[in-house]
Amino acid sequence: MTALAWQAGSQWFGTEKDSWKVSLDDAPSWKVADYWGDLARKDLISSVSSLDPFWTSVQQNRTVAYVCASWCAGSQQATVADQKGKWSVAPVPTWDGKPASAMYGGSSFVIPKGAKNSAAAAEFIKWITTDPEGMKAWVSSGTSSMFPADPKLVPVTKAAFPTDYFGGQDVYALGNKSYAAVRPGWTWGPVTGTTNTAVVDQLPKVAQGKVKLFDVLTGARQATVQDMKRRRMKVAP
Repeated sequence: MTALAWQAGSQWFGTEKDSWKVSLDDAPSWKVADYWGDLARKDLISSVSSLDPFWTSVQQNRTVAYVCASWCAGSQQATVADQKGKWSVAPVPTWDGKPASAMYGGSSFVIPKGAKNSAAAAEFIKWITTDPEGMKAWVSSGTSSMFPADPKLVPVTKAAFPTDYFGGQDVYALGNKSYAAVRPGWTWGPVTGTTNTAVVDQLPKVAQGKVKLFDVLTGARQATVQDMKRRRMKVAP
């Protein structure tokens, strides 16, 4: 929902002098909510709360398309390998036909406090994320299709990632175009956990037709503002 609103031109968060501005239910978000809410009312989309039931729905041919980021290419072929050749990757449709995209997650590595051999772990993380050989070893397994943070390593991942699952399709070429089309100017909010929870918890009710998606966004805005004020943050009216 966040990425689709971003892609449509929404600005969920911004600043005004020393205050936060919160606009989860602005006009672009309304457009997105109206479109996807209509699909929910027609029982054309489903809401799943975790990956296991989602991949089961893919396996059973109940899910035939979904919106995801570049890392889903690796996740899919590693999880439902028997559907090789049945899927392809495409850019997300846009409202005016002009290329537009948004970010949808990423990865980070953390070494827990008290971990044994933390220095070696840090060196391994550095190797697998910044060294061409490390990146090649990571991606060539086919379980990850992550775009590296360093654009110079994209050719390495492109050469290492097996493409037979998607019929030889160059998923990295398409991914490059999508990343180039990410709308600039997006600002993440200071209480993202609260915002996300307020949206996600209501999605099953949207799929069941009990609430409207736009009302979910309005409720999420209210919950977000309430939490920000509780934390002594200034919020513009």
